[in-house]
Amino acid sequence: MTIKKFPLHEKALALAKDFGRLENELIAVLQEIEAQKIYLELGFSSLFKYATASLGLSEANAYTFIAVARKAKSIPLLQQSLEEASVSVSKVKPILAVLEPENSKAWIQKAKTLSKAEIEKQVAGFAPKAKKREKVQYVREEALRMHLEVREEIYQKLKRVQEISASKNLEETLEALVDVYLKTKDPIEKAKRVQKKSAAAPGSYRPGGSDRTTVGGRVPTGKLPTGAKPRAPVLTNACVLTNACVIKSEKTLPGDKVFGRKPIPAEIKHQVFLRDGGRCQLKVES
Repeated sequence: MTIKKFPLHEKALALAKDFGRLENELIAVLQEIEAQKIYLELGFSSLFKYATASLGLSEANAYTFIAVARKAKSIPLLQQSLEEASVSVSKVKPILAVLEPENSKAWIQKAKTLSKAEIEKQVAGFAPKAKKREKVQYVREEALRMHLEVREEIYQKLKRVQEISASKNLEETLEALVDVYLKTKDPIEKAKRVQKKSAAAPGSYRPGGSDRTTVGGRVPTGKLPTGAKPRAPVLTNACVLTNACVIKSEKTLPGDKVFGRKPIPAEIKHQVFLRDGGRCQLKVES
């Protein structure tokens, strides 16, 4: 059986192997340059400026390589692992904050065997960071970046929704979740659906329409016909939506006291939500 060979695949494997080796060689060279202060003789005030300006490394990569190089000088096992290319710089970076000579064997073993995400989780459990405040900032005119901390359980749920909705990224996943929630829970959207449905049915109530009760599609001119029941009270500008609303009955007790409490009729709720955009309009007099 002939096994088909792919030259580009073989080349990619070789380059990947060289990449890891060259990374570790760069660590060793940076250690010597810092030890001999060669960067000063070249006119740079720090090893970091030398790495970014002269070597052309990004600030993030320069910081990582220098941090790993300095940590390896104080931890022989890390130095040996880097020289043997048995551990990569990207795997070492997450453990730098917790890596000490006395625990180096355990952490370096984790860096060799675990994925980067698993290593970060282990480090977070060993030295948990203080919870950061949520932050939202503009990155472009029409886009914002959100910084927030969520439990792993919530993140896994987000990933599951991403699979179900076939979203390309978490932004599309959040958009799908928000759309579904607003469609089913937003009282304004509910009111719009009722309004649209009622507009197609003759004699149905229309939010913001007539302020008189209809009976059989007609507006009565006098008293209601025998057996007809009046519809829900009509919204007035003085009515303010709260979780519970006191509705005065036509009958009142002596002293003009309020006669009982009733739930807000659905028709009134829809009118209020459409009128006020779902925001409470209560004004407390001082």
